[in-house]
Amino acid sequence: MPNVNIVKVSFDDYDEEVTAEPQVPCSEQEVLSVLNDIYIAVNNDSYYCPRDERNYSFFSYFNINKKEQDYILKDLTYSNFVAKIKNLNENSKARKLKGYPDEYLYVFKYPCEIYKRDDIKLIFPQKVMIYIKINNRKIPNKIVIVVSFHENRK
Repeated sequence: MPNVNIVKVSFDDYDEEVTAEPQVPCSEQEVLSVLNDIYIAVNNDSYYCPRDERNYSFFSYFNINKKEQDYILKDLTYSNFVAKIKNLNENSKARKLKGYPDEYLYVFKYPCEIYKRDDIKLIFPQKVMIYIKINNRKIPNKIVIVVSFHENRK
């Protein structure tokens, strides 16, 4: 087992579908470019993971730490890619009103077993399909990467 409490499992072990809407076209090269940006951001500790209610709930339930987030992000490949979608949240709408271009999210799936733990010991592994949204916002002279992790909603 790696030095984290998460073990990637095969997609074949899951019959769970991961979907994302509204989808927009996206080339394999674009996804590979996003993955490259992610790897660099993890190595430089320069991505942001907001502690909104869904993120916080996921992290606290499984007691997932920064090291495990980094492990998952660096383990993503093109085969984990689900879709590129238009960001329709309130922040994106406000940015649009200010004249900024549309924002897009890159959605990935990550099937794994998480060894849920408490403060003392590891507990039995639980199969989880993680739904990861990445906002790879490029602004002049800077890339801002915002990542959110959620348990997939079936």
